Amino acid sequence: MFTKKDNFVIMHKPIDEKFVSTIDFFSIYKTVCDFFNFEKNIPIKIYFLYSINEFHFFSDMKHEKWLCAFAGRNNIIFLFSPSKIEQLTDHKKSEIPKLIAHELSHIIQGNLGFKKIGLFNEGISVYIAKQKENLNFEDIDLSSIDIFNNEKKFLYEVSPRIINMIISKVGKEKLLSFLNVIKNKNTSDEIRDIFIKYFL
Repeated sequence: MFTKKDNFVIMHKPIDEKFVSTIDFFSIYKTVCDFFNFEKNIPIKIYFLYSINEFHFFSDMKHEKWLCAFAGRNNIIFLFSPSKIEQLTDHKKSEIPKLIAHELSHIIQGNLGFKKIGLFNEGISVYIAKQKENLNFEDIDLSSIDIFNNEKKFLYEVSPRIINMIISKVGKEKLLSFLNVIKNKNTSDEIRDIFIKYFL
C-alpha cells in the first residue's frame, strides 16, 4: 500500500501503517532542508524493505547487519520496514525517523551537486540526523586528517565529530561554502588544498 504524507510517498505493507502514521515527515524534511538552505520542495519516495532479497534486488551492496537504509536514484529512500528492521539489522524501529533524515541528507546533497566525499557526505548526514549522542571533538587536529578516508569507523564515528567541530568553530555557512567551492574540483590535491585554506 501507499501512504502520502507531506511531500513523501511511502510504500509499505498494512502491518506498518500505524507506525508510518506516527512519523513527523514534515519536521524531518524541514530540518534537513534548513541545514542546507535548500528551498525546493521535491517529492521523496520511501520504499520499505521486507527481506534481504529485496535489499539485494535494489542495492549493489552486500547486506550486513549494520546496513539498514540507502538512498537510490530519483529521490528514493530504501530502508528496512518497522516490522522487519529489528529482525534483519542491528537497528531499532525507533531509529527509523533518524534513518530517513540521514538518507534525505544524502538526497539533498546530491540535488545540490555536492561531491561524494565520505567525511562530508556521511559526517553531515549523521550530524543532521542526530544519530550520535556524543559528538565531542576535543580539538581534533584537522591537519592530520585524511579527508578521503572511507573506513566505516572513520565515516560513522569520527567524521560527524569533525563536522561538529567545523560548525562549532567556523559556522555552518563556511562549511556549505566549502562544499560549493569544491563542486568543480577534479583532483584530490585541489580539494585538500581548499580544505586546508578553509579550515586550518
